Amino acid sequence: MIRTITELAQEYSSVLKAFLADDGEATLKRAYDLGRRSVGEGVGLLTMLHTHQKALEELLRRSRPAARPRAVLRAMDFVAECLAPYDMAHRGFQEAHANLRELNEECEKVMADQRRALRKAEAKYRAHVEHIPAVTFIQSVMTGKTMYVSPQIEAMLGFTPPEWLGDPDRWKKQLHPADRDRVLAEFSRFPTEGGTLRAEYRLLARAGREAWVHHEATLICDEERRPQFIQGILMDITDRKQAERAAIENENQFRCLFARCPDAILLARLPEATLVDANGGASVLFSCPTPDLLARSLFDLFPEEEGLRVYIERVRVHGEAGPVCLRGRGRRGEAFYVELSCSLIPVNGSPGLLGIARKISDPPRNS
Repeated sequence: MIRTITELAQEYSSVLKAFLADDGEATLKRAYDLGRRSVGEGVGLLTMLHTHQKALEELLRRSRPAARPRAVLRAMDFVAECLAPYDMAHRGFQEAHANLRELNEECEKVMADQRRALRKAEAKYRAHVEHIPAVTFIQSVMTGKTMYVSPQIEAMLGFTPPEWLGDPDRWKKQLHPADRDRVLAEFSRFPTEGGTLRAEYRLLARAGREAWVHHEATLICDEERRPQFIQGILMDITDRKQAERAAIENENQFRCLFARCPDAILLARLPEATLVDANGGASVLFSCPTPDLLARSLFDLFPEEEGLRVYIERVRVHGEAGPVCLRGRGRRGEAFYVELSCSLIPVNGSPGLLGIARKISDPPRNS
């Protein structure tokens, strides 16, 4: 990180203080720029939320009690603007992940085409496979020796084809220790079981770098169906694996925030606004265990049905909507006021709502 956490906290507190005093677009733009730089410097989402909480607590402590409710509401606009770059980065990652998935499907089609080409004459085979973005090879079933490997092996692992073919155990030596036993056991059964072998594992490059590969091979038999050769292909899927790991890390971060957030977080599927997930804060707010909440909809929690429908439609049209004050209803029928903010997100492939709700003592006069 370029800045320390202390420097970030000082800058955040300064910009937030200026926004609460000024409320201008220029100050709000500073919040967005602060969030954008924090994303670029690798500041985590939880760190930003913690920084906001500490800064707001300190400013509220110094403010007049009568001014605190309005300051809290306006601070929500500030933190929403500051966290907007995180949302954009997350959406960008989702798009990149989708593109990687499409690319992987295309690679599967390429490999299928290459398997058909491998049955042709060796000259045509060499002219074709040595120009694709993958490593191809031919291995003898009888001796277990690799008879041919394409030049792409050098770009992938740093070994020239003669170096790779010169050591019969080179492939085994380059297997990652954590994958070795699994891969060798799976490959030992292939010559007798036949079919198509598909595996994903790690190989160590000459310089020690780990490369994830997708290994796919077919068994070539003679006219009497006796196994003769293994023809295969190795594709570098390191980028895809890194993207998958990043997706898991993002999911874990979201789940951590979801579980620890003191506010109520509600995930609902449209158009019925049926709840599909809720955190502990929601259980506390509505005095209802999470399993019971998931059997209900937003309309059960907020009895002002018409007002809620208008708000949901606004979110559906614009993708998100600022806070609205609604009357909430607990499990035993107790009524209270809630400030609700929602965004439109996909839920299991369908449109859905991500809502954050917090209890307020009295509704704003214009609610």
